[in-house]
Amino acid sequence: RGYLGESIFRGLNLYNRSIGSFIFGLRDSIRQKRILVDKPIPPSVELMSTGDIRLSQTIMFRVPPPGAGVIIPETVASPPIKVELVSDYKVDSGTGMIMEHCLVETRINGQLAPGDQVVRWIQRFRNSDNSARTTSDSRDNDIVTKALIDALSFFRSINGSEKRK
Repeated sequence: RGYLGESIFRGLNLYNRSIGSFIFGLRDSIRQKRILVDKPIPPSVELMSTGDIRLSQTIMFRVPPPGAGVIIPETVASPPIKVELVSDYKVDSGTGMIMEHCLVETRINGQLAPGDQVVRWIQRFRNSDNSARTTSDSRDNDIVTKALIDALSFFRSINGSEKRK
């Protein structure tokens, strides 16, 4: 499932094909030295109170300058990139098999990825829309305005047009 609970793949074959394609592309990029892996970090596995399994994986890597590829050695300085992926796996209590993979969040160098920022904005908007029946219009407008300002602030920070705090 995606960040908003939507179904991304139906069936084990489509899921395996998608994950397999991602892993193949990542391995190929590493093999061709388009991505340089800094240091392996073991994944964190946590059993949640709901019976779900939470997997947190951190990947540290560097991207060499464009066109460098195999020519430039791995010691070339490039900015480090830390990607943190968090997923929950729903487990069938009868069989112990994984039934569903749910994306939780992705962080790049500690910041939520752009897709995650948009999802959080949508979730805040949905929550404010659901609470519209119980709160005043001015409060709803404040919530929506704050969500919009947060989203715009994030996108400006990506472009470097706003100083990071």
